[in-house]
Amino acid sequence: MGNDEEFKQQVRVTASRLRLVGVDFADEDQGSRVGCLCEEIERALKSIVPDKRRAFLEQLMERFPTEWLCGQPAQGEPGTEQDKLDDPDYLASRLVEQLPKLTPEKKNSIAADLQNAGLGLLAEKAFSDQLVQDFKAALGIASSAEIDGDRLVELVSILAKFIVSLEPKIWHVWRSLSPRSRIRRPKNLTGTLGQLVVADSKVFPGQVEQELAALGGLIMSVMAAVNEAGSQFSRQYVRRFSPSAISGLVEMEDKGGFFAGSQEAKCWRKYCELTGHLTEDSVVAEMKRIIADYVESLMQRRGG
Repeated sequence: MGNDEEFKQQVRVTASRLRLVGVDFADEDQGSRVGCLCEEIERALKSIVPDKRRAFLEQLMERFPTEWLCGQPAQGEPGTEQDKLDDPDYLASRLVEQLPKLTPEKKNSIAADLQNAGLGLLAEKAFSDQLVQDFKAALGIASSAEIDGDRLVELVSILAKFIVSLEPKIWHVWRSLSPRSRIRRPKNLTGTLGQLVVADSKVFPGQVEQELAALGGLIMSVMAAVNEAGSQFSRQYVRRFSPSAISGLVEMEDKGGFFAGSQEAKCWRKYCELTGHLTEDSVVAEMKRIIADYVESLMQRRGG
C-alpha cells in the first residue's frame, strides 16, 4: 500500500464488501457464509504488504459486524430488501462497490445529483490543506478564513483571461521593437495553462511557472527599458549635438583656420551636416533600438 490514507481506504472498501457479502448470503448456512467472507478477506490481503496485514485485520474487525457470522444482522444492519433500500449506509456501500464499473460521465452525473440533493460538502476536499494555506498566504487571507469554491473558480477565470489577453499583446510589442531578436514567444502558454488543471495531465506547475516567469521577465524588462530610453536618448543627443560638442568638432577640424566664416557660422554648418539625416522615422528607430538593446541586456542577466 502507499500512504496511510490509501491504507484506510482499503479497510473501508473491504469492510463494505464484507457487509454486502453478509447481506447477499444471509439465508445461506454458516459454513457457506464464512467461506465467502474468508475469500473476500484473502483477496483483500493480497494487496496489503505483509507487515501491515495484522493492522489491516484489526481495523477491519473494528468496522466489520461479526454478528453476520452467526447468520443474524448486527443491530442497525438492514434485514429485508426494503430495509436495505431504507438504510443509507447500505446504499452508500453499494454505490462504492459500483463506482469502478461506471463511466466518468455517469460518475459526474451521480456526483451532481448528490450535490444538488445537499451533499455539496463532498467536494470540499478537492484541494489539499497545504495548497489552500499557500493560496491564502499568497493573497494575504487569514488562515482561518473559509474559501468559497465558486468565487475561487471565478477568480481563476478572471486571472486566466487577463493572462491570455496580455500575453500576445506584450509579444507583439516586442516583435515591433526587435523583429530579429533571439527572445521568442513560447509556443502556447494558453494551452499550457489549460492542460495544468485537466485531470491526468502531463503538464506540471513548474512548467507553467517557467513560462509565466519568462513572460513576467519580458514585461518588467520592457517597462524598465521604456523608463531608461528617454535618458539614454537625451544623453546621446547632447553628446552629439550640444553647442559645446559642435564647437569642439569645429575647432578640431579647423585648427588651421582654413574654412571661411565666423565661428558661429562654422558651428551652424557643422550642426546642419550632423543633423541632416534626422527624421521622425529615424528618431523612432533609434528609440526602439535603445529599448531593445536594454531589454536584451536585462533578459540575459536574468537568464531569459
